[in-house]
Amino acid sequence: MAPAVNLRRTCVSGLGARITTVVGSTATEQDRVTRHGQGGGALLIVSDTLPPDPNGVALIALRTAEILGSRTAVCLLGPRGAAPAAGVEYRGVSRLPIGTGDYDLPRPAFAAVAEAVRDSSRVIVHTLGPLGCAALHYARRHHRQSTLFLHNDLPLLMRHNLPASPVTPAAEWLARRVERWAVRTATRVVAPWNKPGERFEVLRLAPPRYEPDEQTGHRNGAVVIAYHGRVSREKAVDATVRAMAIADPRREKLRLRIVGDGSQLAATLGLAHSLGVPTEHVPWCADPRGALVGAEIYVTASRTETYSMTTLEAIGCGMPLIARGVGQIPTYVTHNVTGLLFESDEELPAMLKLLVEDPTVRARLAQAARGTATERSLWEQFADASWGAVPAVAP
Repeated sequence: MAPAVNLRRTCVSGLGARITTVVGSTATEQDRVTRHGQGGGALLIVSDTLPPDPNGVALIALRTAEILGSRTAVCLLGPRGAAPAAGVEYRGVSRLPIGTGDYDLPRPAFAAVAEAVRDSSRVIVHTLGPLGCAALHYARRHHRQSTLFLHNDLPLLMRHNLPASPVTPAAEWLARRVERWAVRTATRVVAPWNKPGERFEVLRLAPPRYEPDEQTGHRNGAVVIAYHGRVSREKAVDATVRAMAIADPRREKLRLRIVGDGSQLAATLGLAHSLGVPTEHVPWCADPRGALVGAEIYVTASRTETYSMTTLEAIGCGMPLIARGVGQIPTYVTHNVTGLLFESDEELPAMLKLLVEDPTVRARLAQAARGTATERSLWEQFADASWGAVPAVAP
């Protein structure tokens, strides 16, 4: 008999399968067995990137595998070289760099993917690279239920991540076709937003609450501006560097700390040096809290986002936020209440000056943002959504 839960509404997936969203209650083991079908088989989590790749989705796949592994049998399928999660069966495939400076995507190894899918009762796909697409194909072929997490707007990612060239429109077109195929192939699609003509399950994330650090962000009289994540074209860290040069023409008030790696790191550091913007670099790390200690303001100028995990983590650390209003960021940041949102690069210098010169505004924004945080980690929220317990939201 199914356990009692608080039901908000029933929605329809992209394939027309009815899916009930669950609010509040935690599923019992009996309910989990029901959701995953009868007769054994591990939950298969698939990701084209896994640590040590400097990528938030890689961490989501690994951490949710660890959490779900304590509830049921879990198999993690990803590129070789990643550290297996404790208590989780790990099936690696060989790496094959494919046309990008920011990821080493895996070789699909179709026989291995097909076997992993056959041995599972449900497939959870976190990326739409060659491995994720192969897993979705075999899930449909072997009649396994599949959940697709759309962590990126794939066409937009191609548009902003690739250098301008005649190839870019073709890559964007291909990305749109791949995403459309994947949405129609998966049994269930979880995304930060809905799209016209689709019925995605919309997942809203809350910032995870971290213990506040009492250190100030002043380094030799300068306020430290932090960014954590991949340093690639679409993340537009160069826009932050240029804005800092305008907001602090004498180069005395601001200092940039970049925590991360990526194809544009050298170019960004070179730009900062040429403009005279004081900058320090910390290699990418899975847990940013130690690297963010001492920073006073968090800035993300990314031109395309979905959840923006690092922004959520910065809020949870109690940092006042300046962010471009893209992706799901405007759903958890209210302009001038829990942070400052901007649309164009030209707006950023004035916002930096405001926060640097008015510590009361910084404190007000940080306190209000931290008030929206939850005790549940981002990984726990994704683990709940992997079971099908996505809180319902207004259409």
